[in-house]
Amino acid sequence: MSKNSKILIVSGIVLLLLAGGYTIVRHVKKTSPSASQTNFPESIKLTSLEQDNVTRIEVPESALLLEKGEDGWAVSGASFAIDQSSIQSILWGLCNIYAERIVEEAPESLTDYGLDAPRAHIVLTTKDGEKVELYAGNKSPSLSSMYVMKAGDPNVYLVSSYSGERIGVTLAGIRDKKLFPAYENTDVARFRLQKGDSRIEIHQDVSVPQRALAANLYTSVLEGAYIKPVFVDTEKYYGLLDVFKNLTVIDFVEDAPVSLEPYGLDQPYEVYIQTNDIELNILAGNSADGKTYIQFKNDRAVYTIKDIAPGLQTKPFDLISKFALIINIDTVNTLNFRGEGMTVNAEVKRRGEGDEKEEQYFINGRRAVEKNFKALYQAIIGLIIDAEAPDRPINAGLGEVFVDYRLNVPGMPRAQFELMPYNRDFYALNNGGIVEFLISRPQINEIRKALDNMAYEE
Repeated sequence: MSKNSKILIVSGIVLLLLAGGYTIVRHVKKTSPSASQTNFPESIKLTSLEQDNVTRIEVPESALLLEKGEDGWAVSGASFAIDQSSIQSILWGLCNIYAERIVEEAPESLTDYGLDAPRAHIVLTTKDGEKVELYAGNKSPSLSSMYVMKAGDPNVYLVSSYSGERIGVTLAGIRDKKLFPAYENTDVARFRLQKGDSRIEIHQDVSVPQRALAANLYTSVLEGAYIKPVFVDTEKYYGLLDVFKNLTVIDFVEDAPVSLEPYGLDQPYEVYIQTNDIELNILAGNSADGKTYIQFKNDRAVYTIKDIAPGLQTKPFDLISKFALIINIDTVNTLNFRGEGMTVNAEVKRRGEGDEKEEQYFINGRRAVEKNFKALYQAIIGLIIDAEAPDRPINAGLGEVFVDYRLNVPGMPRAQFELMPYNRDFYALNNGGIVEFLISRPQINEIRKALDNMAYEE
């Protein structure tokens, strides 16, 4: 076969293949429907209302009636605070319900759909008098949809569970759960936690002169629990305040309970928080299942909130500063310590001001190295209260350890305390004739170590 003949045969085969492909493509195009010919089921708009036109929402079975006024939605004949954003969200859903399909047209029985005794029933009324009445029955077997009917329409529709459940409006679902004012810990001027005779009362006090001595470590004092006011440990106090911040209602239990005893509110804790702008005053009762029963003072209704029992059970000793007497060294001229065989006469001598200021440190008349002097000072001011005296207050007796500061603070030239023998393990802290706390005896060993390690300038 010649070369030209082979070329002709190959070319003919190619043409036949191309022609066959063209025929197949034409056939496919003829038999395949175009996009415009495809039929998809369309959603059915079951409700079509302008949300702003709805002025009345009625739930006949529960006699709940909501009416829209100039200040928003309110429960007719009641003073409940309503969550306006929640109502608006629910209403938007009710005004724009789409059905997935008609399940059955005019069924003879509604029992299979739970619509013979609907689980939810609602009536929407517009300002023009138009009414839309909806009924919700059972969920579908997949639980993703719900059977719904509309008054005046005999058909049963299938709608998403999300839309169907909005028909079931309840008072608890729309009441405002954010009934607690917000505050910042630093703004709290007064805090009170009280049950019976037990009371924690804390307040800011910018006038306390001892604060200057403590280098402004403390901003609040505790009163009532002890004979004398005591500085509050700021970190622990703020931790307690955090317990009562950002509270929201979990359950609306009873609006007019016959008895408060089941909730522990017949003998409640009282929590009071005040800033310049807000007051929070609640009564708290029993706690169970992660919730605490509460009332607002002068309000009969009972609610539940998150469990606040740990905060309610706070003891005064948990909150106080544990330093026996903490004093800023900048306010000290002399410090005298005596006890357990040690005598320390410490003195700080100062010359000049500002950048020219010079300080010299002396122990028993000898000039001490600054680092070692401050280590001893730290050991003395670091004496920590370990416990309350079980039989407090006890009568002041003869002291065994004495600490006496002479200060450069106007109006407060002196500060002092002494430690009295209590038992083998503890001293009793005598602060101005008041004895309520115990300090462990081994703490004195830290003072002894610092004194033994004292170094002096040549």
